[in-house]
Amino acid sequence: MQPTDFFIEEEKLSALGWDSITERTFREDFLKQVRQRPSAEHPDLDVAVGLNRLVHSEWMKAGTGGGMELTGDQIELSQKTLKSVLQRLGVVLDLPWRNYDDFKTYWIQKGCYGSWQARRDLLGEYFDPVFEELDRLEETQDAGNLVEAVSPHETLGWPMVDEELRTLRFHFRRAKDAADHRDVGNRSVALLEALSRTLYVEDKHRRAGESVPSVDKTEARLGRYVEDSLAGKDHEAVRGVVKKATVLAHKVKHNPTSTRREAGIAADSAIMLAHLLRRVDQDL
Repeated sequence: MQPTDFFIEEEKLSALGWDSITERTFREDFLKQVRQRPSAEHPDLDVAVGLNRLVHSEWMKAGTGGGMELTGDQIELSQKTLKSVLQRLGVVLDLPWRNYDDFKTYWIQKGCYGSWQARRDLLGEYFDPVFEELDRLEETQDAGNLVEAVSPHETLGWPMVDEELRTLRFHFRRAKDAADHRDVGNRSVALLEALSRTLYVEDKHRRAGESVPSVDKTEARLGRYVEDSLAGKDHEAVRGVVKKATVLAHKVKHNPTSTRREAGIAADSAIMLAHLLRRVDQDL
């Protein structure tokens, strides 16, 4: 998104009625929505890139020649929204001011009075790392996108599983080296164990004379869930997916030289399994 995308422009007749004027309206409702949850139309990264440019530009104007487009309430909303969206991407922006008055007080305290360049440098200390990190995420976004479900639902409705799904995506997006990729394996295993806790019910799935498998025995617990949930031989292919997803996750978890490709395959497999098992439970 571009900074202009956060405004709506409409052509209207002037008060005199013989020419038109352009009215520009700030999209406050959109910002309030995307502050709470990702937009269905615009990925968080796209929103963050455009909104970061807009917020930085407004503070730059406020610190130099003026001409800000946003009101005090609007810049405060924009900054809060930007911080929330960046947090979902794993990027930190923690500005010690909230509105135009706060900003002026801050740069005066920092000895920037009388120098536009000093205020530019001050903003650079906070925004340059964010610009750099967003650039890096844009460069790697094709490799950073994990599999998405075909279901229209944003969550599975299993709180523990949904939380692990969010955490897995977060860690994969932030992964930079072998240690990080290995941790993606950890998070993939954690997702499988969350499924294990959620789906295996002792009274329903334990056979007579059997001991209850521990939560980490994901292949056994999820396999039994599939066996009891699907009729006939349909369960055999799905059980095979359970086994392979488990093997891939543990392989990456225990490999000190895990690559991004290996981590991505393991994470995609675990995510795919979570959605597959949700579909076993009910049609989505």
